[in-house]
Amino acid sequence: MKTEYETPTMRHRGLLTEKDREFLRNLDPDELDELDEDTIKKLRNIRYNFRQRTENTEEDIEILREAGQDDLVEEFYAAVGRFERLESKLFELQDQLEE
Repeated sequence: MKTEYETPTMRHRGLLTEKDREFLRNLDPDELDELDEDTIKKLRNIRYNFRQRTENTEEDIEILREAGQDDLVEEFYAAVGRFERLESKLFELQDQLEE
């Protein structure tokens, strides 16, 4: 269900936008040292936005709990494996990007 504040792009966004996903899918981890300035800037922006959204997600979970929406919190934890899978992927991506 679309809310009054939601754009079509927002409905399909998680921690990454569709454009971010496409960009990262096309990024060769073996060539990270050879990126041009525009690509480096785009990657830095994706990483910054990812971190900001992660922080916002943590706050959102707490707000949902305080509002008595425990079923949504449990759905979220089930979807991300109680953060372990998400954290594991985050560290994996971080390692790949830093290499």
